[in-house]
Amino acid sequence: MAYIGQGGTGGYIRAQGVAINTAQNWTMMCWCFVETTSELGAFFYVGADQNGAGDGIGLYVGSGNGGVAGNEALGTTFPVAWFDANTNFGTGWHHLAMVDRGGSQYLYLDGSSLGGFTNPITSAPDTLTQLGADSDPSAGSNLSAGNRTAHAKAWNSALGTAQIQAEMFSGFPMFNYDTLAMYWPVEKSGGAGTANVVDFTQKLSAIGIVAGTPTYADNPPVAR
Repeated sequence: MAYIGQGGTGGYIRAQGVAINTAQNWTMMCWCFVETTSELGAFFYVGADQNGAGDGIGLYVGSGNGGVAGNEALGTTFPVAWFDANTNFGTGWHHLAMVDRGGSQYLYLDGSSLGGFTNPITSAPDTLTQLGADSDPSAGSNLSAGNRTAHAKAWNSALGTAQIQAEMFSGFPMFNYDTLAMYWPVEKSGGAGTANVVDFTQKLSAIGIVAGTPTYADNPPVAR
């Protein structure tokens, strides 16, 4: 497996259609590589168009309401609310997840809950699913070139804590297959710096990598 190399306007995948089609009871997760302790941008975002119009949910790094660089784990039910867990990523690979259970959202870092907030989106996400640097609907993305995203998964159901912890290290989804909305590993293909998204759920049409340098090196600790 490989990853999406993020940074500036490069290294993103955008699919027409949404991976999560419910306003409540959903789960999203991905592995994130943070290069420095002052970053701003999205790793994984579902919903809204390129201009930020419409409801959506996303996993970020930054601080405050997502518009300030930092090193804190962020979740959003955009444009309703931002949740700053006041917990630093540090650097290197980390696993970020967010789950909605009946209208309350809970953010997880490396399998541990960082707390919750109750600011559900007003309707199901619409329009797009985006993975990588060019996916911040409000402030644009300003992630360092060395940042990376890998192994994005989403469900139209709420996973429990033990399930989230198990999914962290699984190369393929393990639970709730009937509500699995997407699973995007990035597989190496072609020459250096090229890769393809493989949507094993066959539910979304990925446009593909626009920029970035996917590679086998420095992968997250996921069983293949």
